[in-house]
Amino acid sequence: MLTLVVTVLAVMAMLERWRDLPAVRPLRRLLIDKPAAWLNTLTRRHLIFATLMLVIVITGGEMLAALGPLDMSLILLWDVSAFIDVAVAVTTLAASARITRGWNLLAPWRPIRTSRPRARRRPTARKPGNDDDAHGWLLAA
Repeated sequence: MLTLVVTVLAVMAMLERWRDLPAVRPLRRLLIDKPAAWLNTLTRRHLIFATLMLVIVITGGEMLAALGPLDMSLILLWDVSAFIDVAVAVTTLAASARITRGWNLLAPWRPIRTSRPRARRRPTARKPGNDDDAHGWLLAA
């Protein structure tokens, strides 16, 4: 066991310290780049499904006895994971809406404003519009 831990630590140190060595490049591609690319394709739905599948595997026969054969339990798990995904999304949206509303209710008592107040326009004197007789000195006698 100790040999395995030391080997993994040595490989990690090699991958971190000497990135440009020719022997390290294929290891980095195999151990870091490919798993990272695969993990980037996973979505929240996949993680929920994997978690539920792990629960079935850990509990073993009890869950399979309740859910029936493995194919039926996988279909049910996919359905349940979709429901959980929707519930998490709705809960997150509702919580963010409540937090935003509560934050706005506290606005008068907050010492620091989060946004600048709107600039006010100064009223300008209105010029007369299309009035030829506005200036009395222009009138012909």
